[in-house]
Amino acid sequence: MIQAVIFDLDGLLVETETICYQILKEILARFGRPFALEEYTRSFSGKPETVNAAHLVEAYKLPFPAEEALALLKAKKGGNYNVIQIDASYVPAPVERKQVYGITFEQGRNELDVNGDLLSDI
Repeated sequence: MIQAVIFDLDGLLVETETICYQILKEILARFGRPFALEEYTRSFSGKPETVNAAHLVEAYKLPFPAEEALALLKAKKGGNYNVIQIDASYVPAPVERKQVYGITFEQGRNELDVNGDLLSDI
């Protein structure tokens, strides 16, 4: 029986983005390929490992299938993290509602396209 559920937004409990970046960088280093933090942020950050594994193989022309890249990612993490495969076509509700001790919290989904134009006028 489940007695508790912890929702961890990256950086609150575990800094997984840094871990994932280092793992991808190490995998690409085996093939003499550089991997900048900017590339990780632009193309890999916040995406499921299954998506990242496929993108890594395709973008860097690695000599093995995405399934092997995913196995490498899992092995590098030492099995300490669950890899959850999600349905890429899933679209969450535009507003999420949670009720805590009789108080309803609402949060709208952020659909902003974060790109250079958005950040150019800071």
